[in-house]
Amino acid sequence: MKPELRVPKRRVTAQVRLVDGSRYSFDFFLAESTDENAGPERLSDLLNVTQEFIPAIETGTGAMILLARDKIVLARVPPAAELTVEAKVNPVSQEVELHVATNQTIRGQVTYELPQSRSRMIDFLNITPTFISVATSDLIVLVNKHHVIRAVPLSAKGAGKENPPGSRAK
Repeated sequence: MKPELRVPKRRVTAQVRLVDGSRYSFDFFLAESTDENAGPERLSDLLNVTQEFIPAIETGTGAMILLARDKIVLARVPPAAELTVEAKVNPVSQEVELHVATNQTIRGQVTYELPQSRSRMIDFLNITPTFISVATSDLIVLVNKHHVIRAVPLSAKGAGKENPPGSRAK
């Protein structure tokens, strides 16, 4: 019998809300390293792949589940699960309120880096991958943009600050 080759994985638990409003706790298995970024794979990396279904283990039952990625509205994880070692050169930090299809409101900070000519909140929402990371006071909420009904920019810090409605860009 040949030895089985396995990629080392680490388990990350997330609280997941689906489009039908149901809530689950799932364990996801993430790679210890990835070619896409420095450091370990994050849940946001897994959610932003092009695969339609992603594997997970239901925390309470241990049942293997294949989740339809586009039916995930949001996933809540501890901040340590989304840490990155990549340094942003000129980041914009924007407080935002997102109203999603499951009648929830997520309020927190998004941090992104885009060319200064395209660094408004609308640019960020239109350019970035499907799942965006929102830092709340105690969690990271990965929000599926396709289920955002309304996004309300509240404040901006850093390069390319958002201009309030009615003001002129300088």
